[in-house]
Amino acid sequence: MSERITVREYRAFCETMYSCPPGTDRETYLEWLLAEELGEVASLFSKAIRDGAVLSTHLGTITVYGPDAVLVHNRHLLEKELGDVMWAAVMKSKQDLDAVAWSDFESAPLDFDQWHAHYMVCTSTEFERACMLAVGFGFDPEWIALANVAKLKSRKARGVVHGAGDNR
Repeated sequence: MSERITVREYRAFCETMYSCPPGTDRETYLEWLLAEELGEVASLFSKAIRDGAVLSTHLGTITVYGPDAVLVHNRHLLEKELGDVMWAAVMKSKQDLDAVAWSDFESAPLDFDQWHAHYMVCTSTEFERACMLAVGFGFDPEWIALANVAKLKSRKARGVVHGAGDNR
């Protein structure tokens, strides 16, 4: 990764992208947004358990079910959704992030059968939990943050920050 961003810089950028109308209850909005974004991550996994993913190998095609289907077949979608989770979490965080570094998040394998429990108990703040969730899925949280910044800058430049859909 050639570009770098600190946690503090990421939060400052995220603040520039907050665009609710005046009078919006920020805390309530961010609570619901975080729940929505976590639901999108969960949806990737529930569909992978139900439907699997067809993968081509040197032996032919096989169908893989469960978390491996997401990590192999929908890794890019997972990366985007984790970026949205991190955005909502850093915006919601009241923690002083000046002393937080990406390197604070240890690499630990995630028990996919208990990912929701892991998310809820691994650390004390939503932002730390979001970073640990990314690490558990095999991503570098700083890389997720940089990808999220690039996505949001692109949306802003194209005038599509508001609206619906992942591919605007």
